[in-house]
Amino acid sequence: MSSSVSLLGLGSMGSSLARALIAAGMRPTLWNRTPERGSPFASSANLAGSIVEAIQSSDLVVSCLINYAATWSSLDRPEVIEALKGKTLVQLATGLPADATELAAWAGRHGIRYLDGRICCFPATIGRPDAVIYYGGDAATFEEHVGTLVALAGKSIYAGENVTNPTMLDCAFLSYCFAAPMAMLHGAAICEAAGLDPELFFAALPSFSADVNRRSVSFREAIRARDFTNVQSALQTDLAGARMWLACSSELGVDPAFAKALLDVMRVPVDQGKGALDTAYLFEAFKGAKTA
Repeated sequence: MSSSVSLLGLGSMGSSLARALIAAGMRPTLWNRTPERGSPFASSANLAGSIVEAIQSSDLVVSCLINYAATWSSLDRPEVIEALKGKTLVQLATGLPADATELAAWAGRHGIRYLDGRICCFPATIGRPDAVIYYGGDAATFEEHVGTLVALAGKSIYAGENVTNPTMLDCAFLSYCFAAPMAMLHGAAICEAAGLDPELFFAALPSFSADVNRRSVSFREAIRARDFTNVQSALQTDLAGARMWLACSSELGVDPAFAKALLDVMRVPVDQGKGALDTAYLFEAFKGAKTA
């Protein structure tokens, strides 16, 4: 039985992708290297007995294996290459820009249309309107399949012809993805070290987060204009607050490494005479820009 899309890989993320396709009214063809992972989908999807069978079932093949090494070992075989010819392969494993370039070149040599994608959300978010996946590659190929891809992420964003673009955007996402949870846990540690219930912190966190995220509006405007003089919060003011934060948390015995790292980033442009500018100027500092 044919389907509109075949999915390779049923790990945590792959299973979420499968559920999203099914929730969107599709009956995908699924394959996993360990077949038992497909058992929960036996009544709602077509379970392929082999990777070749899965690929032959659909014109669109989405691969979400654990990494590029697993992708290569699964795809770079004569019978798989033959089955993929003339089809579209969407690769969603995480890797480096060179990995995307190499796999795209391989696909091109074998007559396989290729999109490289990066999932910028957690498995639980897959299928939601606010889920984000970036895609790079041929624009016409993306447009042909975007109607299916939006079932995986409501914000299925085309990032251009360069297949490495999604990797770069994923790296930007990871800056936020790693730093924000670390800040939450650091804050909770401060509460407990002070003898306070961390629940008092977590209960207010949605309000804190919303207020901080609103800064993205002024950040975007400042970066777009390269003008950091419209001050919402000055670097020197934030540095003073960071010093207080480090002193207070250190007195409580909380590991100072996280706070010190952020304070050091803020100190450099202030020492270079940029303290009166908006904190958005850290954009230039992170780039390693020379300051006058």
